[in-house]
Parts: sequence; structure tokens; C-alpha cells
Amino acid sequence: MNGFAEPRSESIAERPVLPARYYLDHFHEFLAMIEELYLPVLEAEHLALVEDFRALDADAQCLWVRMLNRQGRVFHRRRFRYAEIHDIDSALDQLHRARFLRPPIAADFTNWLTVLSRDALLELLPKLVSTDRYRRSWPKGQLLSFAASSIDPRHPVVAEAMADYVIQDREDAVGYLLFLYFGRREAGLSRFTLRDLGVVRAARFRRRFTPRFTDRDCALSSWFYCRKLHEVQALDADALAPAVAELPAWPAAADDEAEQLRQRAIYHLGEMAERGGDGALAESVYSHATGWPASERRVRLAWARGDRERAEAMLESMIDDPSGEEELLFAQDFQARKLGRKRTAIITDLLRDGPSRRIDESYRDMPEEGVADWYRARGAQVFHSENRLWKRLFGLLFWELLFNRESAALHNDFEKRPRDLDSGAFYPRNRDAIEELLSAFDDTAGMERCLVNTMAREYGKPNSIFRWSPDMLEPLQAFLRAVPGQGLAEIMRRMAREYSGNRSGYPDLMVIENGVGRFVEVKAEGDQLRRNQLKQITALRQAEIPVEVNRVEWAVDPDQRYVVVDIETTGRRGGNNRVTEIGAVRLRGNRIEDTWETLVNPDRAIPRMITGLTGITDAMVADAPRFAGIADHFRDFTEGCIFVAHNVRFDYGFLCDEYRRLEQDYHRPTFCSVAGMRRWFPGLRSYSLGNLCAEFDIPLEDHHRALCDARAAAELLLRINERRLAS
Repeated sequence: MNGFAEPRSESIAERPVLPARYYLDHFHEFLAMIEELYLPVLEAEHLALVEDFRALDADAQCLWVRMLNRQGRVFHRRRFRYAEIHDIDSALDQLHRARFLRPPIAADFTNWLTVLSRDALLELLPKLVSTDRYRRSWPKGQLLSFAASSIDPRHPVVAEAMADYVIQDREDAVGYLLFLYFGRREAGLSRFTLRDLGVVRAARFRRRFTPRFTDRDCALSSWFYCRKLHEVQALDADALAPAVAELPAWPAAADDEAEQLRQRAIYHLGEMAERGGDGALAESVYSHATGWPASERRVRLAWARGDRERAEAMLESMIDDPSGEEELLFAQDFQARKLGRKRTAIITDLLRDGPSRRIDESYRDMPEEGVADWYRARGAQVFHSENRLWKRLFGLLFWELLFNRESAALHNDFEKRPRDLDSGAFYPRNRDAIEELLSAFDDTAGMERCLVNTMAREYGKPNSIFRWSPDMLEPLQAFLRAVPGQGLAEIMRRMAREYSGNRSGYPDLMVIENGVGRFVEVKAEGDQLRRNQLKQITALRQAEIPVEVNRVEWAVDPDQRYVVVDIETTGRRGGNNRVTEIGAVRLRGNRIEDTWETLVNPDRAIPRMITGLTGITDAMVADAPRFAGIADHFRDFTEGCIFVAHNVRFDYGFLCDEYRRLEQDYHRPTFCSVAGMRRWFPGLRSYSLGNLCAEFDIPLEDHHRALCDARAAAELLLRINERRLAS
């Protein structure tokens, strides 16, 4: 026992009952924090909003906060039903007089349309347009689009209909206050409610928080670009060109935080232009951005249109003065492949150069565990590391600086990671203290004691750097003892300097042999090495920490057990659809061991189309067991087998959903006979089950019944394995 318990989570039954006006309490708590921390960055309109709100009576305050926490800003004035608000009409009147609400105008027409039900749209349209111009059978989205483009918003009928609605006003002012508190565009205070219900655990590292902004210009600049990013993300194709035309007029960002938002908005506009097929427009948009990834897109676009000279010049500039590691890696790799006559990318070379491991295909859905067991069989100690180990070491090492010091950049109870980690201010703000902590890596035993003490003192406190676990100590101790301390210090320094870019991409496994540790990235067939993984592998090697990529080759055991499954369902998609029949054929090697089949009562009607396809009727399943009644039997029948199906994602996914409804997990390694046939029998006209059975003369007498289809897929598997074993 290590003395650490799993952090307690409240059950639904233990959640508190909130008072009737809990949301108003939340808003007053929110306002108190705003007044305590942000008065220097508020303008007259924000101060007026707070003053006007406090002048409202309790009913009006409640109604406005209710609306603030709801989706949208258009409300039907006669549909407010709140037991704790005693006089809705009086509250509405107060909110109108204090400019929290206003009547709709023609400019609100499109937003107003979206709150109408489909029936309300069908009632409105005949009063305004000829009925031969649209169809009542159209879905709501199509009706909305037609109404928006065909109706004059100034028509008296529209004005009369809109008169029953109210528009929430002063949206920008309250949005700014929410932005100051949360650091992003927020629609309301739902996180307060989730906190009080116990659904979200607030951090509560200390009682006093630091303001997110102390300079008004910086705060307003970040708010401007926060809204701008939201606007461009909501653009449709028709609005793209006008938005791009406004780009040169965007003001300069007042600080780094606003600049990050500005860069994201520009990049999103460029992506939209690319998706629309306008490469020249996209490149002009990207030219307003600085650094990667916009720089990569500019090079690729210039190269694609044949402007090699410009692409080469940009690559040289990126190599001479890169904005970051991602940009440098891209530029070096692209230059080597396109200009140096190098045929393969750095990533491809890294994959090719790594050793291959023949792993039994029973690990097909968990290749990392297969490679881990391969090393364990040779006497190595293996831990699943990936990002987990590095983030745990980082969080525990710097816990005091991150969470307990008065200078820690925590701005409210909901922030579980200091803001300066994302902004890049953490290292310069704490340089001396960080370097002192990093020097302690020379003393492994002392570092272990430091981490254990931090765990004992802080265990279970919510944070978004790592998750606490009662078994996290052993791999951390092995980590410290087997990896060079100066290498660990260098990676921690990189994370402190640029946490966002270095918190992920680390290799899957830590392998310790003869007391020496190395890291292993596992790649199965078809897996690609991502750019951030290449970056971290490069960084580890530069820090003299051994790391390699292991390629997995699946080994076929001639005596492997398989279960070939087919299901019938009430529909092709998950969600509300359910299983109606299961057929399964269990094989060992090339021999059929057993079969299993059952109808399943889906607890819902079977659509006529599905009955026409499968022949399974409501009457046939009426007395059949529900899935809960056969779940244990099916689990036992498939135990120790590779789960095979023709389009395995469909059958396996449906069955996993059925188990989830029972609050159970179901895990089996999977193999898809469609993918297997495509690989081992390429060039066929079709890979549907029916066509493959015809191609290979496999009986399929009762197609779309589960056991028949499972038997047919089993025959396909035998042919696939015959070729796999012979290769």
C-alpha cells in the first residue's frame, strides 16, 4: 500500500438540492469577483450595467439572469414560467426601462426566425409568400433558409409576430464581464451550477486570485479578438470574402494574449478560403499571420501553384529564423524532400529505421500492450508513459509555483491550470525558482523525497495538468532512477518555457533494462508518426535520453481463437437503434468450434424497411430476451477470442453500446473481414458480403439473418488466414 487513496467523487444521489434562486446567488458571487479584481479595466458602460442591475428588484434580477443563462438572445415574452419569479410582467417592464431588454427590430429578423418551431414557420409562411414556392414537407433547416431569403422583415405581419418577443440587450457589456472572469467567450454561469451540484469540482487552491488583466487596453484588445475569433468561426461561405476584405483594418493586438487570439482568427479565415478552393485568397489571408502553422500553409500553397522561387525563399527564412520548433522541423523536412531530391520525409525515415516487433494479433487493438509484453518477456521493466509521466513530473515538481504562491496566475475557482502556462509567461516570471528546482535533479534521492512530500500534501486537488492516481508513485520513482537527471531537467525546462507546445507527443512506453531507461514509440500497421511526436522524439534525443520507434508486425497464430459475429438491428446508426439478432461462429485455427445465436427484444418497434430486409418482425422478438438477459452468455462465448465481423466497427460498436446501456464494458481485439479481403484479395469488383460470397462460391442462403451472415464471414476469414499464414 502506498498510502494514497483514489480521489472521492460524489454520486448523483449525494448531490445537493440548490435553493430556488441559486442562479442569482451565482451572479452576485460573479459580480463580487469582478468588482474585487477588475475595476481598473472596466469602462463606463460596464460600471453602469452593474449599477443598473443592482437597482432592479429581485424578480427582475432573477428573470434577466435566467435569460443570460439560456441559449440565444431572443425570447417569447409569454413563455417565461419560473415559480420563484412572482410578477413576470413587472420584471419585464423593469428590464425594458433599464435597457436590459428591448423590442425586436427588422435587423433581428434572422435570429428571430431561428427560435420559431417548424409548426410556427409553417403557420407564418402562407401569410407572406405563395404556397407554391415551398413545400410543407421540407425539414426545418430548409424552411428557415427559404424564409430568411424570401420574407421582407419589414412586412406588417412580421412586425406583428415579432412583437410577442423580446431581445436581450447590453450583450456586449455583460459578455466582457464574463470574458474577464472566465478568460473566454462564455454564454452564462452554468459552471457555477455544476460546481454547486458537485458535477464539476472547483480547484479552490487558495482564497485570493490574481486578476487576468490589469491594463484596460490589453483587456479590451483580448476581448475584441475573442469576439472576432467567434465571428469568423461562425462565418458561412458567402460572408468569407467581406470578412477577408476587413482583415487589413484589424487593429494591432495590445499584448501577447490578444495576439494569440488574432493569429487564431486569421488562420481560421485562411483555412476557410482553402476549403473553398481559393488558394490565392488563402495565401493572402495567411500573409497577415506570423509563424507556424500559417507559414507552412503559405509555403505549401506557393509550391502547389508552381511558385518555387517564393517557396524556397520562405523556407530559407524559416530555417534561418524559425518562429518555433514546429516551423523549423517542417522547413528542414520540406526543403530536403522537395529541393534536396530526398524521396522520403523525416517522419517516414524514423518509422523505417525503427526495429520491428512481431506481436501476436490478439493485441491488435492494443499494440502498445503487445510491445510492452514483448519487452517484459525478455526481463525488462515496462511502464506506459506517453504524456502521463512527463506531466506528472512537471506538475509535482513545480506545484508550489503553479498553485500555491501568491504570484500563481490563477484567476478563479474553475481554473485548474495557471494561465501563464499557456501564455508563455510562466518561465520568465519564475526563472530563478525554476532553475533552482531543476538543479535538484543531480540528487535523485532528494528529488524523490520532494515529489513524495508534494503528493502527500496536495493529493487529490483538482488540476488540469495531470490526474491523481494511487499507483502513480512507482513509475515516477523508476522514471527518476533510470533516466539521466540532466536530460529530465532539460525536458522540464522546455515544458516550463512552452507548456502548450510540449505537454504532448511523448513516446508510449518507458522500458528499463539493467537499470537503464529508454522510451519507445509504438506504431502498428497504418499508424502515422505525428509532427508533435517527431518534435518530442527529437527533443529527447537532444537531451541524450534514449528513444526509438518500434514498428509492429502482426503475427498470426495458426491456433488462434476467433469469434465471427453478425448482428441485425433496428437501424444502421447507433443512438436509439438496438440489436434484434446476434449470430456468432467460434473458430480455433481453421476449425469451427461452436455457434451461438439468439433473437433480441429491442424494446422498440422494428421499422418496416428493416423487416423487409431481414425478415425479423415485432412478433418474432416479442418473447425474445432483452440484451440484459443474454449479455453474460455472449461475453462468455466470446471470451479469449478475436472479434471478427464484416465491417467490424458496426457490429462491435453496436454491441459495445448495448453493454454501455447496462453500465458494463466490453473489450475484445477486433479484426475486419472487409479490410482483410481488400488487403489479401485486391482488385475485386465489390467487397460486400453478398458479392464476396458469390465470388468465392460461399453459401448465403438466408442473407441478412445473423447466423447465416456470420457463417459466411467465417468462411472469408479462413481464406484470409490461409494467405496470411502462407506469406
